[in-house]
Amino acid sequence: MKPKVAILLVLLVTVLAVQAIDAIEQRYTEISNTGRVRTIGIDFYEDSDKTSPCTLISWGFITPGDTKNYTVWVENPGNDDAVLRFNSSDYIPATMENFAALTWTAAGQTAEPNVLYETSFFLHVYANVSGVDSFSFNITAWA
Repeated sequence: MKPKVAILLVLLVTVLAVQAIDAIEQRYTEISNTGRVRTIGIDFYEDSDKTSPCTLISWGFITPGDTKNYTVWVENPGNDDAVLRFNSSDYIPATMENFAALTWTAAGQTAEPNVLYETSFFLHVYANVSGVDSFSFNITAWA
């Protein structure tokens, strides 16, 4: 055997032997895990018995300058506290957004899991409203 081939063969065997020894000396540790998945959300109801989900608010006639309120019950069906938030969007006609203000008594409040809260939405139509005979918009609420 040629000396260069013999040296390369010895080097290759040495490298493989070191890797084999290193693999034998490695230790493995397995760590078990447990936990809970955080679930939050909100459900709206028309009544305190939770028999009728709230899917539509009919404000009826509102005189310019007046405020109307609509009472709903809200529940966090999750397993952790949740901060309640909302917004309004998709106004028809689009100009109605400039003539109305919607507030919610529960906005920013913390809802504990499985507790039913009585809350109210308030819709104020500004006195300077013009060009609007009827309107619609969406309320999106989340936690």
